[in-house]
Amino acid sequence: MRTAIVKTVVGSLPRFADSLELSIKKAVDIQLRHNIDIVSDGEQRSDMIGYFEQIPGLIRSGRRVGIVGRICRPNHVGDFYKLKDFAFARRYLKEVGMEHIALKVGLTGPITLGFTCAMTQLKSYKSVADLELYRDLASALQPLIDELLRLGAYVQIDEPGLSGQFLDPTQAVAVINEAIADLKHVEKGGGRLSAHVCGDLTRTPGLFDLLTRLNVDVLSLAFGGPVERRNLKLVSSDAFINSGKRLGFGCLSVASRTIDSIESVEEVVRLLSEGVRKISFEKLAYIHPNCGFRETPLDVVEEILKRMEDSAKQL
Repeated sequence: MRTAIVKTVVGSLPRFADSLELSIKKAVDIQLRHNIDIVSDGEQRSDMIGYFEQIPGLIRSGRRVGIVGRICRPNHVGDFYKLKDFAFARRYLKEVGMEHIALKVGLTGPITLGFTCAMTQLKSYKSVADLELYRDLASALQPLIDELLRLGAYVQIDEPGLSGQFLDPTQAVAVINEAIADLKHVEKGGGRLSAHVCGDLTRTPGLFDLLTRLNVDVLSLAFGGPVERRNLKLVSSDAFINSGKRLGFGCLSVASRTIDSIESVEEVVRLLSEGVRKISFEKLAYIHPNCGFRETPLDVVEEILKRMEDSAKQL
C-alpha cells in the first residue's frame, strides 16, 4: 500500500560485478523491493564525473576526466550515457509491470563537474577559478537536462561542490541557473527538476538562502547524521513558501558501514517530524537517504531503505 510520503534515492547504488544491463536491473529491483516511488538506474556505468566524458572538450584519462579544450554544447545527446541508461531502466520497469514508477536521473552540475575535471587536467581556460569554464559547462549540460525532461524523467542537478566551496556561492548559483534557463520541456512547479546539495550547509554563511534562488522546484538536502542535522537550523516554512520550493529531505546517513550503526526508525521518525514541523507537510516533496550509496555496503543499503520505508509508514 502506498504511503502519503514519497520515497526516493539520490542516485547511485553499489556497483555490481555483472554486465551493465543486469546491474541496472539489480539496482532497480532493490529499490522496488523497498517500495521506492521514484527510482534511479543505480548509476552502474560510471562515477558522477565519468558519465560526462562525451561532452566536447572533456577527455577520460584512466579513471579520471580532464579538460583538453574549450567546452562546447554537444550536437546530439541521444547517445549520451545518461540518456541510454535512462531508456534501458524505463524499458525494464515496463517489462516487470512497473511502468507507473517514476524514474530519476542525476546530472552532475557545472560547478562540481568543472572543478573536478580541472583538477585533473586543464587547457583552454585561465585557471580552476575561470568563470567561463563553468558557464561553458552549464551551456553543455542544458540540452541533456532538456531532453531528459522531454522524456519524462525526474532530473536532479547534483552539486556537492557548493557545500565543498568549489566556487564563490553567489557565482555558483548564477551559473547553475544558466544551465536550467530557457528549458523547453520544464513544467514550473511540476516537481521534476531538483538540485541536490549534500553536506553541512552551515559552514558557508548565506549558502542556504542562495540555494533558495535556484530555479528548481525541489531542494534536496541532507539532515541525517550528527553533522548534517545542523542543516535543520536553516530551514523554515517561510523560506519554502517565499521561494515556491519544496524540500527533498535526506533523513538517513549513508556513512554507515554496519547495520548496527544505522539510525533507528525511531530516530528517523523524530528527525522527520521535526523537519515537517518546521516546513509544513505540504512543502515536503519526498524523503531520501542523505546522499548516494556508491561506497555503502549492499546489506547496509538494503537496511537503510527498509528503515526509510518503515519511518514513512510511521510518520
